[in-house]
Amino acid sequence: MLDNHVPEWGSIDMSPEERERWNDERLAPALLELARECIARGIHFVAFAEYAPGETQRTATLRFSEASAKTRLVYYAANSDGNIDAMLNAVCRDAKRNGHSSVYLKMLDVPCEPEQPTEESDGH
Repeated sequence: MLDNHVPEWGSIDMSPEERERWNDERLAPALLELARECIARGIHFVAFAEYAPGETQRTATLRFSEASAKTRLVYYAANSDGNIDAMLNAVCRDAKRNGHSSVYLKMLDVPCEPEQPTEESDGH
């Protein structure tokens, strides 16, 4: 049976060093194990944690050719390190590759229809 109890935010007092150590010793290995379980089952997985202001770690496994736009967007956000330009660049490249129906991407002149891959790009 699952324990649905949610502790109070910050109820375990930890120094930044303790949080980083907990991340390294507990969280990162647990997320890696979950990612491996997801890979074996064909489940796309993206996790992001901020254990101190600006100190983050992410774990992700997905097949871009099979992942939904929703999952790819989560991945781009997690992978951009808080840099909106990097995230938007990834989103625009994805939209060019896969097509989109976004009003905002249209305003940025990103074509709605996917580009045809060239021999040079091979679709990536």
